[in-house]
Amino acid sequence: MLQTADETRTPENLSRLALRIAERGQITPRDVLAMRQGLYADGVIRRVEAETLFALEHAIVKRHPAWDELYVEALTDYFREGRDDFSLTDEDVAFLKKGILANGAIADPTELRLLLNILFQARSCPEELHDFTRAAVAHSVRTSNTAMYGEGARTAGAVDRHDVEAIRRLVYGHAGKDGMRISECEACWLIEIDHATDGAANDTAWRDLFIKAVAMHLLLAGPSPDCIDVAKVEWLERNLLAGGTLTANGEALLSYLRAEAANIHDTFNHLHSVRVPVQPPA
Repeated sequence: MLQTADETRTPENLSRLALRIAERGQITPRDVLAMRQGLYADGVIRRVEAETLFALEHAIVKRHPAWDELYVEALTDYFREGRDDFSLTDEDVAFLKKGILANGAIADPTELRLLLNILFQARSCPEELHDFTRAAVAHSVRTSNTAMYGEGARTAGAVDRHDVEAIRRLVYGHAGKDGMRISECEACWLIEIDHATDGAANDTAWRDLFIKAVAMHLLLAGPSPDCIDVAKVEWLERNLLAGGTLTANGEALLSYLRAEAANIHDTFNHLHSVRVPVQPPA
């Protein structure tokens, strides 16, 4: 029989409850309520309880949305506990990655939601967490058939509206490495996603986000702001034209830069001569 909330108000009883849930491979709304009341009985999420949450996430096969909500909320509270400025350390990131990757992969989408929730709320964190989260989002866009937020399906290999919002917050959020400036890592990450999703049924907001974010990196970077000098042309050729082709969004980016840049080096013109190869009919 499932323990009552009062009976779960010790770490030992909470662990026993979690073990029974794990053995069943299923968590019910009643289980979630008991877990929540046990976790928050004293208002503090301890490390052993965080470890229990990580382990239970990997063990559950049949889940309930209430569990996903508790998992993200409680672990975010664990990392925020006692920190007015909510700054993460290298040790925090190592513990987070160890818990998420205990089964060798990110269990999309709940663990990805946890990463995003922590990163969006943190005032500062090691660059390693930004890199890890960007890689996780790119992997989700390419391979996941499950919506990042809420229930329902998504099309693997396409950028949906939830992806757009997550990507937007990752590159423009206050926890970003350079604030409102787009770093080279972020620009290259956007280009990676664009190449992986070119030709897919992407959300219409993706193109606008991609163009303006990459353009912001180029027009604010280096010793020649608002200009596309030879170094930036070479950067575009090296990154935007990876594989020797130009995507539809890449073409739109070049047109945007031509319209917005105060001065453009002559070598920029040859970039437009590379077109996306026409795919033969299936």
